[in-house]
Amino acid sequence: MSTTCKSNYTHNNNGVWVVSEGRTSDVDLSGVIDEKVDGPCKEYNISEIGYYLLNPNSIEVKKKLIGGEIHYKLGAFQKIRKSFHQVLLPLLRRRKQNPALSPEVIVSRYKMRMPSTRDRDLQSHLAKIYDHLKSYDSFSKKLGQLDPEDVFQIVGICEDIGGNYSYLKLQGDIEEKIKYLANSVAKDVGVVLNKAYVGEGLYELRGFDFQSYDPAAFFRLFSYNNGKERKACVLTSQNQVAFYLADNYLLKHIFLLEQSLRANPSLCKAFELCTEGEANPVKLFF
Repeated sequence: MSTTCKSNYTHNNNGVWVVSEGRTSDVDLSGVIDEKVDGPCKEYNISEIGYYLLNPNSIEVKKKLIGGEIHYKLGAFQKIRKSFHQVLLPLLRRRKQNPALSPEVIVSRYKMRMPSTRDRDLQSHLAKIYDHLKSYDSFSKKLGQLDPEDVFQIVGICEDIGGNYSYLKLQGDIEEKIKYLANSVAKDVGVVLNKAYVGEGLYELRGFDFQSYDPAAFFRLFSYNNGKERKACVLTSQNQVAFYLADNYLLKHIFLLEQSLRANPSLCKAFELCTEGEANPVKLFF
């Protein structure tokens, strides 16, 4: 179901904008939302960028798969040892964790990133060289030595453009996970995040397709009082709720971003470069 609208609404920025100024709305929200509406509500237009930042749904970003965490099955001796360790855990908290009870972390040393190019033939040639060199990485040799019968879990390890690490849940059985690691190591893979808002004023921008951004498209955001507190929601073009805002401070962030775009031409230019494909967005921090 479409949630976007088209309008000739004049925005404060040329092309890049986030939220319009508020106005008293004539829409009767009492027949739309599932809670009481006390008094008039305010209506705002938000751009596709604003919609992305506020949306509570999951997003997918690309991260580089650099290794895996191998969890081995325990033999009889290791099981007894682990049970003994758990009984004495309170006494061992100050001691260094026993490596025999820890998963094995294997990381590729092949750190080269593919340079971006618009020449498809060159890109294909570089990819072939890239795959040939990857076969000499000790990571691939280690994977080839794994016995699926000895492993009960494998978790991928990813690195983003900022050098931050995160886990990647792998699908399938152990053999399929080993094969996936072998084929995908040192490549960009899709990682699902809960939403664009990571937390504490930090937003992940890589899940938004800036190059398909349409400045003429907008969504309607409504701020209202339910008799106890101010709430907000975004409606579809059919006057149905697309989503509710979980926290009002998210609104403060998009208002602050809009003001910053008006006041700072360099920031606005940075967003424009992303929409033109000349720059890559990473994160937005307030």
